[in-house]
Amino acid sequence: MYRAVFFDRDGVINRDLGYVGRLDDFELLPGVVTTLRQVRESGYLRVLVTNQSGIARGLYSEADFLCISAFLQQRLALHGAQFDAIYYCPHHPEARLSAYRRCCSCRKPASGMFERAARELKLDLAECVCCGDRLRDLEGAAAVGVSGLYLIGSKAEALPPGVKRLPTIEALTAELIPGFDAYSAAVSDMSADAHLKFLKSLKPQKPQKQLRPEKPDALLPECAYAVRPVL
Repeated sequence: MYRAVFFDRDGVINRDLGYVGRLDDFELLPGVVTTLRQVRESGYLRVLVTNQSGIARGLYSEADFLCISAFLQQRLALHGAQFDAIYYCPHHPEARLSAYRRCCSCRKPASGMFERAARELKLDLAECVCCGDRLRDLEGAAAVGVSGLYLIGSKAEALPPGVKRLPTIEALTAELIPGFDAYSAAVSDMSADAHLKFLKSLKPQKPQKQLRPEKPDALLPECAYAVRPVL
């Protein structure tokens, strides 16, 4: 079994300008690349789970979304920070486009995308973490037993039990990697020899091996589409 960090997209990975479906509007947030790389190094898979109702509303197409996803993966791959899988829901119950008009099991706060990821990636959900900039991003994860729930940013939402607020995505690293805060505070004034000695004092976590889904086309009924990882 593996563990993963689930990330919402808009507002966590990129700036949320409202229905981001064009490359010209896609802007990575500060700290994302470093955080994704550190998450991988600490033994977690990186999984993007995102509602994309702009497709259902006719604001952009699935091809537009896939283009942005390919661009994102290629850019992150330059730094060893690409996602291991991307899941998206293009539906909305009041969609302008009839092909996408449905009450589905994959649109957050439903849990379909998390369930599919767990099945395909062999995840132990109790060891997984979920990050979003709205509470609805976390509800589906909580429903299937994800243990670490983090609300990213300063949106004025009262936190239910079990949810922790982080100011930025960069703060996630300290939550996942034991000793990271001590490391960050200490290394700035250390000599090279002292730095090496400090690193040896920390208990390392063995990274999980890279994993591809066994059956990438095994869908939940009419829901939970996935993008193949660019690896």
